Amino acid sequence: IKEVDELFPVKVEGKEINPSTLENREIKLGDEVYLRFFKVHRCDEVVMVESLLSEKGYTQRFMILLKRSGDSWTVDISPFSEVLRTENLQRAVEVTSRIAFRP
Repeated sequence: IKEVDELFPVKVEGKEINPSTLENREIKLGDEVYLRFFKVHRCDEVVMVESLLSEKGYTQRFMILLKRSGDSWTVDISPFSEVLRTENLQRAVEVTSRIAFRP
């Protein structure tokens, strides 16, 4: 498992969110790397997604935060989640930003 120094949020502009595309979904990110989404919680301009990342036997549970600001959304790991910063955790944020929004 390769750690990184910093995780970067992803900004999504001008798209409408569709969090139902995430709920109870599993995605294979690579060899022995899986991202699983569970329940989605929405309150106005904030969406929290219960998530699990399994990479080569190491499992992390965390929340992905999608937060609206004006006409854009920021997708990031919730500051309340204690995680090991890995390359695949960054990929999880990027994948979430691609599938949570309508084109």
